[in-house]
Amino acid sequence: MVRRAGAPREQFAETQLAMSPFWAGLFENLQGRGRSATLFLVTLPSLLVLALVAAEIPREFYHNYILPISPFIVLLALVWIIRCIQQARARNRDHLSHAALSCDEMRKARAKLVKQHAHGVVKNSLVPPG
Repeated sequence: MVRRAGAPREQFAETQLAMSPFWAGLFENLQGRGRSATLFLVTLPSLLVLALVAAEIPREFYHNYILPISPFIVLLALVWIIRCIQQARARNRDHLSHAALSCDEMRKARAKLVKQHAHGVVKNSLVPPG
């Protein structure tokens, strides 16, 4: 079977024609948004199912078993969130730390900026020209 370059797009277009306008519009809007859109589409039905399951739990079971352990669950969730934030900040710190420019690189960069400023062409400046 020979696979053409545009085959997945054509399959998507055929699938999109078979969908209702609501779902077609939703998927079209979320298509370019990456993993966050997928996370949203998985989380929303999961929360709905969780709410339905929670609604079916008997009141006695809820009061005797779930309420006493809820502070521990919240504490574990907070610890997990704090650790994730700390790890993200550490990765960000490592990512943003650049090696200092050597004397030669600094001299060339300064000369380039002075040359651009002398010709009246200031690129990437925060101050508007004039």
